[in-house]
Amino acid sequence: MILNIEIITSLSEPTAFFLKKNKVLINSDAFLSESFKMKFTFSEPIISLRDHDYLWKAPYENYNAGVFAPKLLKLKNNYYIQANQAIGSWRLDINEDNVLYWCFNEINQNPITQYVGESNSRLINSLTEEIEVGKLSLLFSKSHGIEYSRSIVPFSGIICFTDHCDFDSFESLETLREFFKKMSIRTTKGFFLNHFSKRAENASYENEKEELQKWERDGHEMAYHSLTQSLRSQTEAFKEFELFKPEFSSKTWIDHGYQPYNLSLSSQFKESYNYTIDSLQSKGVSYFWSYIDSGFATNGVINQLNPNQFTLKVFNKGIKKFVLKKRMALSIKNLMFHYDASSKQIDNYKSLASSLKKALKQKSLKHVFQLIQSAISIQKIFFTLLLKWKTTSKTVYPLSEYTPIVFKLNKSVYAFQTLEMTDFVEGLSKNNINILLKESGLCILHTYFSVRLEYHEGKLLQDEHTINPHVISNFQYLSEQVLKNKLWNPTLRELIEYLKQFYSLKLDIDEEGAIFERSKTSLISRKV
Repeated sequence: MILNIEIITSLSEPTAFFLKKNKVLINSDAFLSESFKMKFTFSEPIISLRDHDYLWKAPYENYNAGVFAPKLLKLKNNYYIQANQAIGSWRLDINEDNVLYWCFNEINQNPITQYVGESNSRLINSLTEEIEVGKLSLLFSKSHGIEYSRSIVPFSGIICFTDHCDFDSFESLETLREFFKKMSIRTTKGFFLNHFSKRAENASYENEKEELQKWERDGHEMAYHSLTQSLRSQTEAFKEFELFKPEFSSKTWIDHGYQPYNLSLSSQFKESYNYTIDSLQSKGVSYFWSYIDSGFATNGVINQLNPNQFTLKVFNKGIKKFVLKKRMALSIKNLMFHYDASSKQIDNYKSLASSLKKALKQKSLKHVFQLIQSAISIQKIFFTLLLKWKTTSKTVYPLSEYTPIVFKLNKSVYAFQTLEMTDFVEGLSKNNINILLKESGLCILHTYFSVRLEYHEGKLLQDEHTINPHVISNFQYLSEQVLKNKLWNPTLRELIEYLKQFYSLKLDIDEEGAIFERSKTSLISRKV
């Protein structure tokens, strides 16, 4: 059944393995924290795989089975092949029909943002985990495999809202809370603990304690969005961070801005990466935003488990309803932040946006010149794209390739990656909700419920007291699916506390060739 196994690292070497009845074991004492992949060469072609949507499919390009997708396939001789653990990622080479790759610690498999330098340039730090190679195995069964539900509503889609409170006021909080209560929708609601803001009306727990407590009573999870809206001095900020007392038993932390104690700025200050995690863990925080979005939600872009939704072709199709000016603005931002995602191009985009604002406001030649320089830098990537559009338009964004939705920061602390949604007309369309239903999809949304900036299409609020009438029908349809138990709408805390069981999942196979779970998780499962 197995012709060969290799561990591919910086130095590829053949790896010893041996067959025990119905499974193949790796003969290795290695603990690897570097990037590596295991290459399995079968004696039979792979004819079918169990995909992220719980459907059997023929092998296809860009296939990825991350932690929360079934690691299960079928060979031409009708044997089911299943991983004994959910960790890592399964990939295929479409040109080799009998080869499977099991990947660990690859670039962008577990990415978090780090801001560096005076200009706060964004770098992506790919985290690694120590893997005990000898504990990995493949199970061979003639009868069945087992797949596990990502949702407590068995094998349903999942939609989780995380909201950033940058634009919250007392009035908008009250309007939103009453709307969500009417719709039976729950959220992970960010809040500022203390009032220190350039906008006097900005909400905080210090000033709006009673209203925010009503959110918790309505079933929402309250999450720290750092501690203040504006920046204090570095000394004051760290003092506030060290002395603050927890509220709401909040377990979720969402970095805001360039607060010096944020996880995303931990490399800039003398305090280490572990300082931020350890300090917050001592206050009950276990779940951190990676400060990364998989992409922008628009029509056709919603399921973070499906890498093929995160391409220029799908995104451009999703925004075709907009006028040319709007399409161009969205396309440039999407190109810089998601298709390219490099520090250089994001800096170019920021420079372009800043120069444009200043040139229009101040009308100085200096800013016009800076605008031209930034535009030239961005034009280069456009020309490259146009020359190779047939290929580049289908290329999966680098930070979406491995679907890193929830992953470990250490043994008990987890990071999560989001999908940005500011347009609740297109992003939360009936079509997108149906995609989640059909694909049993998963999205953790990064939202700004209270935003009222003019250039934002499809805002949730028309004004502080009025829900945008164009989005109400979308929420009504979403609510119907949740109440019918066709979609799970958890808070982030609920979602991670269920999903993290995948990291301790262990399978085995008995003498008769039946796969079973050796670990004691409460994950919902079924034979396939």
